[in-house]
Amino acid sequence: MSAIASKKKACEAMETKHKVAAKKLIQEVRRDYEVFVQGKASLDFLFMRWGNCMKGLRLIEKGILSTGAPSEEKLKSHRELAELLISFSATISLSAERHLQNNDPLDEAEKASLKEKIDLVKRHRKILEFEFKGWHGQLSREKLEEVSQRISGVTDSKAA
Repeated sequence: MSAIASKKKACEAMETKHKVAAKKLIQEVRRDYEVFVQGKASLDFLFMRWGNCMKGLRLIEKGILSTGAPSEEKLKSHRELAELLISFSATISLSAERHLQNNDPLDEAEKASLKEKIDLVKRHRKILEFEFKGWHGQLSREKLEEVSQRISGVTDSKAA
């Protein structure tokens, strides 16, 4: 086998591996979001999963960038994942803020810890939105709402 053919085969294997990883991460984010919406997960669990999702996104981006010019399929998967994470971050932040407002008995240490986590997710969201523009162009609020509705199974009455 020539060196070029071997290198091409290795690149194809890496691309397949990254596709599988991207699809798995998208499925995990969707599953976690559905669990969240149904109210079956704690905020601590969501913040932990958020951190894992961000790490996963960064690994996928590193893989995409290491293979040179990304394919349209990779860019599409990345776009979908980034849209989901941006939408998910807003939901986590809002829910945690409401939890703070509705739970006065929380002690000061718990409140401070939760506020730090909320601030971290909000900073991540700003970074994701900024990076999204670099990867895919402007993300409109309408598109984010559409993604949120698609995740939660809500459809536009005009489309029906």
